[in-house]
Amino acid sequence: MDKCEVVIISHGRADNVITKKHVANCKIVVCKKDYDIYKEYNKDIEVIAGPDELGIMNNIKFCSDYFGNVCILNDDIYAVQANYKKINDRNKLTKDEAYDVIQNAYCIAKLLDVKIFGFSDAMAPFHYKPNKPFSLSGYIQGRAFGLIREHNFDFSSDFEILNDFYLSLQNAYLYRKCFIDNRFSFIAKYISDGGLASERNKNEIQKEYKMLRFLYGDAIKRKNFSSFSIAERKKIKKESDVHFKLDIPF
Repeated sequence: MDKCEVVIISHGRADNVITKKHVANCKIVVCKKDYDIYKEYNKDIEVIAGPDELGIMNNIKFCSDYFGNVCILNDDIYAVQANYKKINDRNKLTKDEAYDVIQNAYCIAKLLDVKIFGFSDAMAPFHYKPNKPFSLSGYIQGRAFGLIREHNFDFSSDFEILNDFYLSLQNAYLYRKCFIDNRFSFIAKYISDGGLASERNKNEIQKEYKMLRFLYGDAIKRKNFSSFSIAERKKIKKESDVHFKLDIPF
């Protein structure tokens, strides 16, 4: 059976790679200067020295070039959930089940001849739409997504924070279709140290948003929270500092 490699990209969290506890058969890819410390703290998993320079886009490009067909995971995933099950109905997947979900999505993506695949961005089962288990266009969540070899994606370091929006918009422009398995979500835990934490600020997010608007126009928009209560708005803003949505017209 044809399989894709499953890799965790990480930086500054050598002693706290949460994802390896929740997805089986992974490898860790880090910047070359981080290799020794990651190797020291992660003797139970293969660590690969990746790009020379720091940066999430550099790491994604390295994984794509090095592995070809690959699923890339953030290092802060603490659960993989089945959205079609109730919260108290054992909706959290085992490590092996999570790995199988990735390989199943990869196989479907290959059959559909798409260049990118991903999973739902729903944080809880009640956001799941039973009549829409799959999508063939839309936003690919950056915490867990796959790339199929021989694509023409650009991995510009200008989009270190909004990298998933940039890849999703490129895919819509270049290939029109993707594969999203809405039945499953990879849930990440916010960690204030390491990763993009040092670069993630309001000014940088606004800068990248403006560049995406320049490139893709109304295909990316700010979310409208006017229908939410003040308490709900505060909760949303506390959980995330990225409040945009894609409006892909197909």
